[in-house]
Amino acid sequence: MRRMALIAALTLVAVAVPTAAAENVEPAAQGERLAKEGDDLYRKGAYSEALRKFEAAMAAGQVTPAILYQTGNCYKVVMSDSGRELELKKKAMPLLEAEITSGRGGIESHYYLAAIYIHNLEDPVKGVDVARKGVALVERPDPSLRRPVENLFRAARLYEFLGEDEKSAAMDEDFLEAAGISPVAVDRASLRLSREKLGAYLMRKSEFSRAAAIFEAIVKAEPVRDVDRHQWGLALLRGGKPEEAAKAWRGAVSDEWRTELAYLDKAVMRYVQAGNPASSTKFPGAEALADQDLAAKIIEAGAAVREHKQKADSEAKARNEAAVMEETRRREQVLAMSPEERKARWEKKKAEMAASGKGASSGGQESPPARGAAQIPGKSEEWMAAERDFFHLLEEYIERGQLIRMYCFQSGLSDLVFR
Repeated sequence: MRRMALIAALTLVAVAVPTAAAENVEPAAQGERLAKEGDDLYRKGAYSEALRKFEAAMAAGQVTPAILYQTGNCYKVVMSDSGRELELKKKAMPLLEAEITSGRGGIESHYYLAAIYIHNLEDPVKGVDVARKGVALVERPDPSLRRPVENLFRAARLYEFLGEDEKSAAMDEDFLEAAGISPVAVDRASLRLSREKLGAYLMRKSEFSRAAAIFEAIVKAEPVRDVDRHQWGLALLRGGKPEEAAKAWRGAVSDEWRTELAYLDKAVMRYVQAGNPASSTKFPGAEALADQDLAAKIIEAGAAVREHKQKADSEAKARNEAAVMEETRRREQVLAMSPEERKARWEKKKAEMAASGKGASSGGQESPPARGAAQIPGKSEEWMAAERDFFHLLEEYIERGQLIRMYCFQSGLSDLVFR
């Protein structure tokens, strides 16, 4: 009996132990699964869904520095909750510091900690110190440190934190190249940020063709990115392709940017139509002017264009009035003639027309032309020169990255751009 009881007890223990282990393992496995699902959604930019998965993963006990960091970003993007973002990232800090101190922390850990110090705690001294340690890992000849592919993006940011723009740009290029052949999906936000940073660097280096290709890639991937559409057009404009720049700006999606870029489109096309002048005779050296001085010169040049237009309008009005008076006088003369005089006058005019080869088709009665305004002549050379000056200066202003909608509206220049 005692033996049977012992066997039964041992059997119960044997059954109970695996059951208890299963109860402990299942939540952990569930947490890992939720974290993986959240990470996949995060990479796609589905931050609301990712946030729910991350919160569920942490509730299941899956709390890692990466999850805390990414969940913080989700709160900022989805809810604009910077307080909750900071709270979560502060929770990640001791975990990250422990990883780095123990030697287990790789490029990812150094990037997360440096970014928290610099962007969230505004402590660049500590952030730069962590970034410097992270760069030491980047420069080791160990390819495993650069996996997953996002570690190349993080390495580029670490170099950026240290102010080493050239190395940061080179790492961004490596990241984008690797992302293009990666068998797994690459974090969407990292791709965009890397392209934006590389595009800005290429703009500073005056490599406009390459910069245009970078910004075009951003817009094709995310058509709603009108801020990058502006940079795309700007790179084309600064690269000597104003018509292509105007075309790029016409695809704006948001209402606000559509209006802004419509101004740039129209101004640049008017610049092209004015002769795409390489320089201005009245305003030479515009590229050397400070922004404020250039803005003042644009207003001055706009006033000159308006002056020529007003002069042309005034002269056209005077010519019209003179033409109307002359027509009135001629009609009065004709009406005062007798039928015989009218017929004789017509016969004389018909003979003159026949001699000149113009012919006649009036049936013997003179029909005066209808009254109306005299045709306004084309722009004078002076007027066209003033417009070249104006659009030359405005194009220089646009090339500097300035948005001109509000400036033109407040300065009374909108009609000169859109007329």
